[in-house]
Amino acid sequence: MLSRVMNFIKCSVFILSFTAFFISNAALAHDQIKSQALEGTTDDNAIKIGHACEASDKPVIAQSVVFPVDNPELSTSDGSTITNLSEVIEQGTLAGLVDGIQNRDIFLIQKEKYDALNNVTGFYGRAGRLATELQGRVPFAFTAPNFVTASCVKKLNIEVAIADICVLKRPTI
Repeated sequence: MLSRVMNFIKCSVFILSFTAFFISNAALAHDQIKSQALEGTTDDNAIKIGHACEASDKPVIAQSVVFPVDNPELSTSDGSTITNLSEVIEQGTLAGLVDGIQNRDIFLIQKEKYDALNNVTGFYGRAGRLATELQGRVPFAFTAPNFVTASCVKKLNIEVAIADICVLKRPTI
């Protein structure tokens, strides 16, 4: 019975989720990832900034993006828990699968973020200005992971933490 349950869990649609914590004095700007990635392919993508911060006439001046690599919350579509990402993707982690693309349309300074093994885990831009009435695009490259064949996984949802900064001052806690 236990092996049937485990097989069902492994054959369910796998969902990787990450709850983002935004430290900002202004509301979010409704960012989205431009397009889905196909298993095992590397392609250019972009973060779509829908508008400047809500209830603000302040432009987006900086942005921080982090992919969930340190102890992400893992579960299947039926709510079951998976203990390790290596059970479903060959790479075992999302670290090193993202790569920043230099583009100074919004941010003059761009840098990548790294883990202890020097794998890229995200990126940031600063010294920017996205006009309040315009949308923006922040390009990046992403290599979609390969699924472990025995896992029966068909789809991986990744929630990326994105913080748009419109005001540079310490948050009130």
